[in-house]
Amino acid sequence: MTRLRPTRVLPALLLAALMVAAGVVLGTPRVANAHAALVSSEPAANAALEASPGRVSILFTERLVPAVSVIEVLDSAGNRVDLGDTRRDEREPRAMAVSLPSELADGVYTVAWRNLSDVDGHPQRGSFVFFIGEADFSAQAAEAETPLFASPLEPPLRWAVLAGAMLLAGVPAVFAFTLAPAVPTSGRVGPRGALRRRMDAVPVVGGVVMLAAGYAQLGVQWDNTGLPVAPGHPGGSMRWSEFEEAEPEFAGRVRAVFDAHIHKTMATLRADGSPRVSGTEAPFTDGDLRLGMMERSAKARDLLHDSRLAIHSATVDAELADGDAKVSGRAVPAGPASDGPDGAVYFNVDVQRPYSRG
Repeated sequence: MTRLRPTRVLPALLLAALMVAAGVVLGTPRVANAHAALVSSEPAANAALEASPGRVSILFTERLVPAVSVIEVLDSAGNRVDLGDTRRDEREPRAMAVSLPSELADGVYTVAWRNLSDVDGHPQRGSFVFFIGEADFSAQAAEAETPLFASPLEPPLRWAVLAGAMLLAGVPAVFAFTLAPAVPTSGRVGPRGALRRRMDAVPVVGGVVMLAAGYAQLGVQWDNTGLPVAPGHPGGSMRWSEFEEAEPEFAGRVRAVFDAHIHKTMATLRADGSPRVSGTEAPFTDGDLRLGMMERSAKARDLLHDSRLAIHSATVDAELADGDAKVSGRAVPAGPASDGPDGAVYFNVDVQRPYSRG
């Protein structure tokens, strides 16, 4: 009986272990949606500061393209107050910052940012607020954290996909280039043949695991409306123009119902978490579903402390003969309304769950 030589097998096993370890390290997902998502900021989201900060800095999960990555800081009236000098950190290409005036007045400030990943070329945008002054603004800081994953099941499913891919592609390579040369050859019935027969089933198992976990992950990401969540946007939200491009027929039905009447019904969340229902206009403008309102209105204050909302089309008859539609998502501050009265501001809606009937 031919014996394996330990001096030849041990280096091969060590090399195989190193290859597997490298695959785990290099294959680990760095971010849930593979875009430049926000990691942390200074000031932090919803921070209550005693004095004006000198700048706002944000760290993301991926390297940024400086030319198209920008931070804007707006006061409660929607006026831009930063110095307009957004720059990428020379020592940390995943971070950018913008300078602020030496003294900002007490109040609520909105940080609106957008970036372009230097890794995958996908854009991202988002916003958060911070507070300056001795007044207790903490009760207004009720905005929910955006989860990194669509579901708690997604991380183990991602690892299962990774493990299946490694078994499918890695095991044959390990056998061919590291184990086989170290095992004496004596035909299909020899040590190498016996080892090969045992390992033949491993790639098959890996492929089955990868496919099953991949389909399960798609199922987890599938939205209640039957649309997949949009990677790269908070909570799976997207601009209206992106939704139209992804689902033109469905988007057309929703838009037709919305455009049938000027006024809609909007639901927002108060600082104490209770709902507020109010009327609003929501036209489609430059690829966005846009809201206009006075900066000091109750619904504007709601959206500043918690950007979640839902907008329902006008209900004009009990039979809903023309159908109805609802859009939920998040409001993104879009600055003052230049074509409106003094104190009017715009919000763009990043849609998340469109719904249409009829």
